[in-house]
Amino acid sequence: MRVLIVRTSALGDIVHALPSLAAIRRHLPAARIAWVADEAFAPLLEGHDDLERVIAAPLRRARRTGERSRGVRDLLRFLGRLRAF
Repeated sequence: MRVLIVRTSALGDIVHALPSLAAIRRHLPAARIAWVADEAFAPLLEGHDDLERVIAAPLRRARRTGERSRGVRDLLRFLGRLRAF
């Protein structure tokens, strides 16, 4: 079983969702769990014992980039990592 947690927007959202991660792990010990987080906050989750993978989403950077093709490439790479999970 695979579980994907998606909390990308803010640091507080991620912190408040951490107990949910522990509960999922307790109830589904064999599950593969990944978390999608904005690339600015992804390092906070890296190495967490209950996570198999952190998938950094370039959402803010993709919106801010002045070069539209780079933003599209970043999003396509992100979608590839998401599909791989």
